[in-house]
Amino acid sequence: MSRDCAPRSQPRTSPSCSPSPRSRTTSISCRRSGGATGLWGLEPDVVTIGKAVAGGTPMGAYGVSDALAGELDHTKEVATGGTLFGNPLSAAAAVAALTEVLVPEAYEHTTALGGMLADGIDAALRDAGLPWTSYRFGPRAGQWYGPHPRTGADAHAMTDPELTRLLRIWMANRGIWEALPGAGPTVSVPASSAEVDRYLTAYTQLLVALTS
Repeated sequence: MSRDCAPRSQPRTSPSCSPSPRSRTTSISCRRSGGATGLWGLEPDVVTIGKAVAGGTPMGAYGVSDALAGELDHTKEVATGGTLFGNPLSAAAAVAALTEVLVPEAYEHTTALGGMLADGIDAALRDAGLPWTSYRFGPRAGQWYGPHPRTGADAHAMTDPELTRLLRIWMANRGIWEALPGAGPTVSVPASSAEVDRYLTAYTQLLVALTS
């Protein structure tokens, strides 16, 4: 299997044209064609892909460099196990997802809405007078509870599990579900500006309640 075994429309790393690799949600969110490898010009020897490759249907895929593929091809046993291996349903779902859903137009759509979401979070934070900052990555947005961190240690130091749980419950009570606590909202392929506006309205109301 070569590095280019997957179609170019397929995300080749996580957050992904897909949910986070830790996610168990079946919604699809597109980050960009080529994933992080395309975004940052990476040349990894191994790429693993989770549910996104089949639109949320259980499936996984590996992509490896030619050099590593040669080693795998000549090895009798390689630990690449998993609970599901390309069954017909998952394979058909992957073909449909990669040819009908995860197309360039979908990436453009979700990235544009993700920017709208991040801009709205920025505006809400300014209006509330909170010293928080927003982040954005394609269709995903959210906030840091402080200045934008420069290191992973900085990011960890400003985590607030109780506040994160409050945000999630607040949204759930208003019909908005965040699948991953603390990961921030992510725009899915079928979403529209109306869904972004709905999230921002509830988010702004929460900030008002916190600062009143």
